[in-house]
Amino acid sequence: MITTDLPAKNGKVVPTKKKERVLAESAPASPAIQSKRKIIEEYLSFRFQFRYNVLNGRIEWGYKANAKFEALDDYDLNTIIRQIENEMGIATSPEKIKVILKSDFTPQYNPLHAYFHQLPALSSTGQPAIQALARTVQTENHELFCLSLTKWMVASIANAFNPEGCQNQMCLVLTGDQGAFKTTWLNLLCPPALIRYLFCGKISLDNKDTLILLGEKFIVNLDDQLRSLNKRDAETVKTLITQGNITIRRPYDALSSEMPRIASFVASVNGNDFLTDPTGSRRFLPFEAYTIDIQAALALDIDQAWAEAYQLFREGYIYWFTAEETATLFSNNEAFQIHTPEYELLLEYFEPVENREWASAFLTTSMIQTNLEGYTRQKMRPKQLGEALKKLKFLRFNKKVSGSSPVYVWAVRERSDLERKEKSNQA
Repeated sequence: MITTDLPAKNGKVVPTKKKERVLAESAPASPAIQSKRKIIEEYLSFRFQFRYNVLNGRIEWGYKANAKFEALDDYDLNTIIRQIENEMGIATSPEKIKVILKSDFTPQYNPLHAYFHQLPALSSTGQPAIQALARTVQTENHELFCLSLTKWMVASIANAFNPEGCQNQMCLVLTGDQGAFKTTWLNLLCPPALIRYLFCGKISLDNKDTLILLGEKFIVNLDDQLRSLNKRDAETVKTLITQGNITIRRPYDALSSEMPRIASFVASVNGNDFLTDPTGSRRFLPFEAYTIDIQAALALDIDQAWAEAYQLFREGYIYWFTAEETATLFSNNEAFQIHTPEYELLLEYFEPVENREWASAFLTTSMIQTNLEGYTRQKMRPKQLGEALKKLKFLRFNKKVSGSSPVYVWAVRERSDLERKEKSNQA
């Protein structure tokens, strides 16, 4: 009996109507097609050099005779196709060349890894490069600034080499007068060899391109943006600083891909007060730059500073902050807080005491709120008032008030009119 069914496949007979599809799927590429592709690949290997940049997903290329690599664009691709057709007599298309180039034909390349692996040896002068860099910025606490800069740089390297999560969850911030070279100094942290991987400017917080920056840039410099953020946007920035790996589809890519978190944040602020949330201030390392010796900073070899940081990274340097160091940071960050009206008015009319015996009154939060609203004719927000009482370290304890059940009260000393007047004159 004659049948047009295919032989059994995995114990099942393949019906005739599926024969053509199965044959097409199982048949190898024809020798002619294999030969043509091989000829093109051999020509590409002979005439050009290619590499796949894993940070931005771009193909980079150059002629074999020239060691310089450039990002491949449509003009370059069409030039290559023209050369193939003119010199080899083989007709091809941009799509076919892209299929070859975006495959294991092209070796992968990580520019950050390449930079750190090729760094020169540390200078034999014995001069710590990171300390020299920190000295070009005059701050109130040089020791803390130098420590913070060191940890930030080493954590930035950890971000570049650790493909899991975010290793640098701190943003280094310079505050102070406008035109004091804050942004310029922060940009100098990016080595010239990696300048393509620096972003400086304002970011759009509701745009997916901002997420792409986290996987493509080495340093993101927020130029005078932190002070103008509302509370919701400030929370978004803190999320970006700690964001781990990103799953997103790049422009012109057909599929989404997971990008390791690479970017580390720095920022400049004109003025000093920009922190709105005391609990979230641990993500920022703010320092007021009294003066910046920009010429001295420009004269330094930033590669030496990164070589020093890279050596510390390889030696297992602890780039996160200990509990004791974090407490010091919180104390330092206090000078950069934006105080609420509740905080300012509480401090104007009441004073915290270290001992209950020194208090002139024991008041609940609602009593203090009523008093302040009576003094100022302004509406107080209970949550912000409670936070201000804690922040100013008012003593709180259980106490019976007017014979009632025990309630939590605050030990306060009310300022007299004369005290408030003198305090106002001093300000």
